[in-house]
Amino acid sequence: MKIIKTPYILFLFLIIACVYFFNFIKINKITCKSQYGPCSKEVEIYLEGLESQKLSFVRKNIKTYLKEGLMVVDYTTSYKLPNIYEVYIIERKTTHALLFGIGSQIALVDDDGYILSFVESSSLPIVKTYSKTGNAGDKVEEEALFALKLMTDLHFYYQVNEGEITKDGMKIELNSGKKAIFPLNGDKGILLSSLGLILSKLNSVDDDLKMSINTIDLRFKNPVLR
Repeated sequence: MKIIKTPYILFLFLIIACVYFFNFIKINKITCKSQYGPCSKEVEIYLEGLESQKLSFVRKNIKTYLKEGLMVVDYTTSYKLPNIYEVYIIERKTTHALLFGIGSQIALVDDDGYILSFVESSSLPIVKTYSKTGNAGDKVEEEALFALKLMTDLHFYYQVNEGEITKDGMKIELNSGKKAIFPLNGDKGILLSSLGLILSKLNSVDDDLKMSINTIDLRFKNPVLR
């Protein structure tokens, strides 16, 4: 008759203990934090709905929800004795606003180009486009994303609040009344530096010449003033 060795008994005990934890322990409280502090209301409401459920159920459903969730980039979870489940997520952040067509809702876009939601108004600088309207979860076109990122910098440096994407560039109007046209690709730093240099030179010329120039076209290797 063979004698079962102690390590095997312990191993069997651990398996039984794990099964017990995942099938019988109930989670009474789920906490959630993000890189910005509290998690979004949408995530909080979902997690509250899982409270008082078994640990295995909570773990599985949170994993599925966060993996499929549009607003979540990454996450970590941990179980704390006796009945607390902690969630930490990295959320997508709205950084741009894109208006599809005239009078349409504004798409809120993150820095990777994902459309997160639609709103009626936004405090962000807005870029208008006449391309096909996207849906939440879609990525905007690369040219549109370039224009959005460029608009963020233009708003910071020149307080520009609105731009418009056309077939061959993005048009803006500066506070001085002068217009500028940008390409939809290239080096943002060079484009902004070129605009700054031209505006600086215009400030040093006589008023007649300054007033005769209405548009700064930066779509070419050598900017065109007209």
